[in-house]
Amino acid sequence: MDSYITLCLLIMPGYLARVINHHLCDSIVSNNKFDTIMESLLYDIVIIPLVYIIIRLLTPEIDDISSFFMNMNNVIIYGICSIVVSILLGWLSKYLIEIYQNIINRLRDNDNKITIGKSIYNMNFNDGKVHLIEVYKDNTLLYKGILSNMYFDNKELLLEDANEEFKLIEQYGQLVYKKTYINWESGIMIREVDIENCKK
Repeated sequence: MDSYITLCLLIMPGYLARVINHHLCDSIVSNNKFDTIMESLLYDIVIIPLVYIIIRLLTPEIDDISSFFMNMNNVIIYGICSIVVSILLGWLSKYLIEIYQNIINRLRDNDNKITIGKSIYNMNFNDGKVHLIEVYKDNTLLYKGILSNMYFDNKELLLEDANEEFKLIEQYGQLVYKKTYINWESGIMIREVDIENCKK
């Protein structure tokens, strides 16, 4: 039982920060257990010392940290502090990763720029803008419409019907494509229509 409590107190804060960062950044997350544990521990390297400092400030009368955890109320205090720090670190790491990424890209100089934790799909389509797209599977058109929503982890897309929009474009001009996304593994190809150039 003690080992489970220790696991929750030490590992879970880092895991929580990792999940929050993933949700905020919509980044690619490895499902490998080893990667998950290592990434959670990296967050814990920051979280645990910060929580320790907070606890020392809140309870300066405590000399021995082990005796601190003998009291259940103190364990609850530790848990609350851990959750708050985890949430803040998960949010803050979004900006820290961007700073780190910019530094790395400066060091790479003329090499291709990298984007940490983002897929090509996410960078191009998960930006809050309207995307008129055609979805192909093994070169067969599956559907065309407006990309309304997506869930990257499950490879899910939600498209709104856009038959009228496509008819208008084809009536007054021809389809001009802005970019094409190809996933070699799944055989999926997504072509985005360049709405502005189609109107010209």
